[in-house]
Amino acid sequence: MSLLRTFQEELLDLGLKGKVIAADASEWSSAFHDSGEGVVVPPCRDDNYVPELLRLCRRKSISLLIPTIDTELSVLAAHRDDFAAINTWVNVSSEEVVSIGVDKFKTRRWLADSGLPTVEHYEPDQISAGNALFPVIAKPRFGSSSMGLRWLHSPSDISGLNSETEYVYQSKARGLEYTIDILCDSDGSLLSAVPRRRVETRAGEMSKGCTVRSETLLDLAKSATGTLKGIRGVINLQCFWEGGNTVPQIIEINPRFGGGFPLSNAAGARFPRWLIEHVAGFQSTASDDWEDNMVMLRYDDAIYVPGNVITVATA
Repeated sequence: MSLLRTFQEELLDLGLKGKVIAADASEWSSAFHDSGEGVVVPPCRDDNYVPELLRLCRRKSISLLIPTIDTELSVLAAHRDDFAAINTWVNVSSEEVVSIGVDKFKTRRWLADSGLPTVEHYEPDQISAGNALFPVIAKPRFGSSSMGLRWLHSPSDISGLNSETEYVYQSKARGLEYTIDILCDSDGSLLSAVPRRRVETRAGEMSKGCTVRSETLLDLAKSATGTLKGIRGVINLQCFWEGGNTVPQIIEINPRFGGGFPLSNAAGARFPRWLIEHVAGFQSTASDDWEDNMVMLRYDDAIYVPGNVITVATA
């Protein structure tokens, strides 16, 4: 919801007429009711999702479309040109970049092929035979938000995993956890990058953290974006780093806004503003002039909606 509010604030600050419309598969969404307008659309795996979203964008003259969940990225990447044809710019990278981000098998292959630093990866037979440095983390191949993660402390633990789920197996990353928020232009050139330390997380999303102006982490962002062709808009890298002269280890890439991005925005990396400037044809004010050691301490908030707005089932 913080991201939605940021876009609303930037529209006002730029003096632009318009509003932020929240599209969701359910009216039981706080952002849905905190936006300028809420619209119910089919789930992203429904055949009618893209046609309905295209109709919405055409009818409302929507210039900028921001996907926020992993499951819709592949669908929107495949139809990016369809939205461009009605003058809607989708904040999503190419299908190849998205597939690398959402498929952890492909993430592993990209890291290896690009020579980028990462953790040790294992095959299932290596785990079973005890040829791994335990503990090992098992991640669902297409998982997100830390859902379905399992820690394996011995070879026998692999037998307790869900047999219907494909996993990637990684050694435990060393050091502190960081996310690097990255903004690229339509040609994939890096415009801005902000590393932030994840001090505390909840359900896979940062609840406490701070920005860190580290040349080591900024160089890592440059290396990663330089090898990943087809990036555009906002992505983020997740990595662990022990600091000093050690090398950070990339564990994931997410081709979307990260849940902790509002911290980077508060520090001065105003990605929403710069995206609006792009679609509005304004001169870009994008820069790397953001505040180091900006701290975010997140807490729960609530939106209150009259009962006659949402259909409420009673017992």
